Amino acid sequence: MKFCPKCGKQLDINPNNPKEYLCHDCKLIWKNSDLQEQYQVPYESPANNKYEYINPPAKKKKGGCLKAILIALGILILFFVFVIFVGIMERSDDENSQDNASSEIVEENDEPLEVEEQVLYEGHDVKIVLKSVEESALTTDFKIYIENDSDLNLGFNAHAYGVNGIMTGNNIYDMDTDVAAGKMANTVLSIDNSILSEYGSDHVEYVDVLFWAYDNDKMYKEFETDVVRFTSNYYDGEAEKITGTTIYDENGICVDFLTSDENGATYVLTNNRDEYVEFDVENITINDYTDSDWFLDLIGNTALSDYQYVFTIEPENEFLEMNEIDSISKIEFSLNIRSLGDYTKESTTALLKTDLK
Repeated sequence: MKFCPKCGKQLDINPNNPKEYLCHDCKLIWKNSDLQEQYQVPYESPANNKYEYINPPAKKKKGGCLKAILIALGILILFFVFVIFVGIMERSDDENSQDNASSEIVEENDEPLEVEEQVLYEGHDVKIVLKSVEESALTTDFKIYIENDSDLNLGFNAHAYGVNGIMTGNNIYDMDTDVAAGKMANTVLSIDNSILSEYGSDHVEYVDVLFWAYDNDKMYKEFETDVVRFTSNYYDGEAEKITGTTIYDENGICVDFLTSDENGATYVLTNNRDEYVEFDVENITINDYTDSDWFLDLIGNTALSDYQYVFTIEPENEFLEMNEIDSISKIEFSLNIRSLGDYTKESTTALLKTDLK
C-alpha cells in the first residue's frame, strides 16, 4: 500500500494510469517515483499525533568517500609493507647464504700456510736452511738462512725452481745473496702467486729448487746443489700434468701444443728424465719464413726432473709485416736440449711443426 506523503492517508491507484496514485483528501496525484519513502497511516500516540516512517530513510553517512580512500590507502600500505618484508627476508637469506659461503671459504682457507724448518743443503762447508714462510695476496715468501763456513766469499742464487710441478721461468739470479767467508745471511725466496692462479692452485704445495753458489772473487760458479724439495701443509701429492696435442716425445722429453691465437701459439715441455735439462727454442719459422729475432725468453730455460715448462712463440709485428703474413697458419721450431746444462751433452731435435689452420 502507498500513503500520501502529505496527509498520510492511503492512496488509490489512478484508474487512468496504474503508475500514479490519487489522494482524495489532498486532491493530489502522486507518481510512483515520488513515493520512494513509504508512510504508514497515522495512529494515536500518547505524546503526539505524528506520522512515522515504516522504512525510515537512511541517514546519509558523512565521510563515505574519505573512508573509501582510507581503505584503499590502507590496502596499498599493507601491500608495500608485505613487499618490503619479503625483500628483507630474501636479502636476509642471501646474506646468510653469503655468510655461509664465506664461512665455508674461511673454513677451507682457515689453515695458514706452513712449512717445517729443515736443512735444504749441507756441503762445501755451506748450510742452507728453510726457516719459515709468509703468504700474502701477491707473493709467497720462504725465509731462508745461509751459513758459509768456507774460506770463500760466496754468492748464492736460486738458479731454477718450480712450484707444484710447473717451472716458474725465473731469472737465474733470483734470491741473489752474498755471504762472506765464515759469515751468515738471511734471505727470501719469493714466489709470485700469479703462477698459482694461472695453473689452478690456491697455495704452494711443494717447491723444487736448484741453488748455485758463485765465488765472488773469481766471478765464477763454485758449485751447485742437488735439486732439493720442500713441501707445505697443503701438499697432497704430485700435481696432474698439463696435456695437449703431442708433437714430440723422444728421449724423455715431450712437447705438447696447447693453444693458439692470432699472435702465436703456446706449448708445454715435460721433462721425464731423472735429471734437469736446459733447452733453447731455435729455428722459429712462421708460414715457412724463418724468424731471426733473438727470443731471449726462449733461450737457456731449465726444466727440472718431472717438471713442465710452458712457453709461447709470438713473432714480432715487424717480422710479420716484412714477410706479408696476415694470418699465422703454421709454426715450426727445433729444440736444443742439454742434460744438466752441459753443452757437451747437447742434442738438437728436428723441426717440430704445428698447423694452426
